[in-house]
Amino acid sequence: MSKSELKPFVKWVGGKTQLINVILSLLPKNFNSYIEPFLGGGALFLKLQPENAIVNDINSELVNSWKQIKINLDTLTKQLEIYKSLHSKEFFYKLRSEIPENSIKKAARFIYLNKTCFNGLYRVNSKGEFNVPFNNAEIINSTIFDFKNLNNISSFLNENSIEIYNKNYLEILSLAKENDFVFIDPPYDSENDNSFTNYDRNGWKKQDTLELIDTLKKLNAKKVKWMFTNHSTSLVLNNLKEFSIFQIPVNRFINSNSQDRILATNEVIIINYKVDDGALINYEFEVFFKSLRNTSYILKDYVSWNKINKISLSLKDLEIFEKLKSDNIFDFNIKLRSVFKENVSIFQYLPLFLAKKVQKNSSFFYIDDAFNEKNFNEIILILYTNF
Repeated sequence: MSKSELKPFVKWVGGKTQLINVILSLLPKNFNSYIEPFLGGGALFLKLQPENAIVNDINSELVNSWKQIKINLDTLTKQLEIYKSLHSKEFFYKLRSEIPENSIKKAARFIYLNKTCFNGLYRVNSKGEFNVPFNNAEIINSTIFDFKNLNNISSFLNENSIEIYNKNYLEILSLAKENDFVFIDPPYDSENDNSFTNYDRNGWKKQDTLELIDTLKKLNAKKVKWMFTNHSTSLVLNNLKEFSIFQIPVNRFINSNSQDRILATNEVIIINYKVDDGALINYEFEVFFKSLRNTSYILKDYVSWNKINKISLSLKDLEIFEKLKSDNIFDFNIKLRSVFKENVSIFQYLPLFLAKKVQKNSSFFYIDDAFNEKNFNEIILILYTNF
C-alpha cells in the first residue's frame, strides 16, 4: 500500500523540511525502531513514516496536539473550523490570552496560533506564556489548517506502532537499543549565544549541548545508530570530531525585521555509522542542488564574476548539458543526477548560465573557439526554469 505524502502541521523553528533530501541521502540502510527525542514539526518522521517509532518533545502543548490528531481528529477539526471562522487580529489576541483546560481546545488553540502568529514562531516568556504577536500579513483561511493532511497524519499514527511522549530527552534516549536509529535535532548551539532556544521557560544552554554529546557517545558504545544536526560551532565540531561530519549551508528566517530575516549559516549533520559511495554521491548532489535553489535568484551573491571571466566553454562541454533535455521535470531530475555523477566538474559552468537571465522564448548565445556566434537556447531555458 502506497504511503500518503505527509507534511508538518505546524511551522517549527529549526524544522528540517528544507534539509529533508540531504538528510535522506545519509540515512542508514536498515534499522529497527525509529526514535526522535526532539520531534518539533516532525518533518523527517512524517517523511519516513516508520512502522515502529518512539517520538518525544519537551513542549507539552505540541505533544498534546500530536496526540489529539491521533485520538480525537474529528472533534479537533471541528474546533479548528470554529477558530478559522472567527479569525481576526482581535480573536487572535483573545485566544492567546486564554489557556483552555480541555485537551482538544488546547490543541486547536496551539495549531491556530502557530498558523496565524508572526512567522509561525513558538516562544514563551518567563511564566511559560505564549507571547508571539499576530501576523499582520493577510492569511488565506484555507492555510490555517489542512484537513486532508491532518487526516493522513492521524491514519499513519493509528496504523503503526507509534509512541508519543512528553519527557526529558534523556529518558527517551535511554530506550534506544542496538540497531535502532535515533534522529537528534536539538535546540542549536551558537558561537555567540544568539541561537533561538526559547521553546520553554528554561531555554537551552551550552551545558545541555555538552550533556547531549556525552549521551551520543554512550549510544555509540551501545551500537545505536544516530544522526545529529546542529550549527557548525567549535563546541560541536571539537567534541564530535571522531564521527563523520557533513557541512551544509542553510538559510534560516527568524527576525521580524525584513532586513535581517535571512540568516545564512552552516549546519552540520553528524553520523556514527558508515554510508557507501552511492550515498555520498547522493549527498553531494543534494547539497549542490539545494544551494543552487537557494541562491540562484540572488545572482549578485551567487555568481563570482571574476571566475566567470576565466571560464572557457567548448562545444564538447555544452554537449554534455544537451543530455539534460527533457519533456518534464521528473525526467529532468533523473538525467541531472546521472550527469552530475559522471561529470561533476561540468557544473562549474552553471553560474555562467544563471548569470544570463534567460526569459521565455529568448535566446542565449556563446562564442565558440572559432569566434563564431552560436545559439544554445533550449537547454539553458530548462536549466534556468527548473533551478
